Amino acid sequence: MAGVIESLAMLWPALVLAVTAHEAAHALVATLFGDHLARDNGRLSINPLRHCSWLGTALVPCAAFTLSTLAHLPGALVGWGRAVPFGAPLASSRLGLLCTALAGPLANLLLASASLALRPLAGSGAWLAFLETSASLNVLLVVVNLLPVRPLDGATCIQALCAQRWRLRHESLQPYLQVLVAGLLFTGLLGQYLLWAARTLLSLLPGNILHG
Repeated sequence: MAGVIESLAMLWPALVLAVTAHEAAHALVATLFGDHLARDNGRLSINPLRHCSWLGTALVPCAAFTLSTLAHLPGALVGWGRAVPFGAPLASSRLGLLCTALAGPLANLLLASASLALRPLAGSGAWLAFLETSASLNVLLVVVNLLPVRPLDGATCIQALCAQRWRLRHESLQPYLQVLVAGLLFTGLLGQYLLWAARTLLSLLPGNILHG
């Protein structure tokens, strides 16, 4: 149990930081494209309390990781933040919608790169472990969020890129895609792909290339 607590002490702060950066980036880009709904709702902030939820960023992640670890299953930190609200100005701009959707994963990618870049200054011990945890968690969030399934950012990207006919078709397929993704996660097949994609992306970041 002590090992679980020690791991959570690294994972949970990294998750809070990742969720905050992700949602704040959505809010910032939406505001830059003239949609002030997120700003008016106090989401243009780096305060974690504005973006994190007790259920999605605290209770569920900690419970999921603890139960999976005690059951000798691969440790999992499942979590989410409070969705950033968007209004009509963004919905009517395909470029704005695309850039806003990509802003969250890009923020996580930058946070992962920063975590890797800081490793040479960390020495050893808890600070180094936290930076490595932060880097791994953020690249995993990038990969997961680009899946084309609602409410993930990948689905919003498809909606922004496709013509209306294909957008409507993609939207009609969402219930089936969600069931498919849930089934693949349950069997472990999707999880293996996501971990492979995350490790590949992590190995390509500047901090890993420069410092191994």
